[in-house]
Amino acid sequence: MELSSTEPSSSEPSYDEKEAAEVLLCFKQAEDLLYLKHKKLDPLIAAALEETKSNKIRQGTKSKKIRQGLAGSNHADTFFDTYEPPEIPPVVGLDGLIGKCSKPFEKQLTSSDVRPDQSRLTMNKADVVRCLLPLLNREEENPCQGIKVKTYDMQGNEYDMAFKLWASKVYVLTTGWKNFFIKHGLIENEDFVTIWMFRNLQTNKLCFVISSRRLPIYEPIKRRRG
Repeated sequence: MELSSTEPSSSEPSYDEKEAAEVLLCFKQAEDLLYLKHKKLDPLIAAALEETKSNKIRQGTKSKKIRQGLAGSNHADTFFDTYEPPEIPPVVGLDGLIGKCSKPFEKQLTSSDVRPDQSRLTMNKADVVRCLLPLLNREEENPCQGIKVKTYDMQGNEYDMAFKLWASKVYVLTTGWKNFFIKHGLIENEDFVTIWMFRNLQTNKLCFVISSRRLPIYEPIKRRRG
């Protein structure tokens, strides 16, 4: 009996074509997940979806050739400009504890944000003035002196940090920030963090929530502001 040939057909997609298709599929899946912000989800489900989204994007960006090709495309603008985080962070374990909450804002991590010897997250002054400062009790809370805050990730893990204004120019989260970015494996340029600040209904203390997402972006970009 004559055996059939086992050689692959010439029409079969190449390795690069398959990996490119996988990356584009990951983009679509991540984009679909963003639409779920319009639905009220159980915190555990929301946290799992955020983790799945980040993992999918990480898996789809392993090829150096594809990374280089995407760096010059318009995917950065699409993902950055269309992202709208939920008004209230869906954090595990904080149900019923989030009182007055700031508007969220996002920033791309810089090299200094993820340097262990720096241990501080810088925030755009305009974003802080617009979103965070209205929540402060000016008689008791002074960023120039530093404000101790509890900061949470999306899984409800707690980090002790301090919210400060340095030299009247730069707002930062410091102290426990180093532990946060090391635990979450955050890196410059590719990782974007979303920041909320809220009043804890039980303690009336200021707290922060930080989530992150990874995009195939490998250099600093400017966000268009409306």
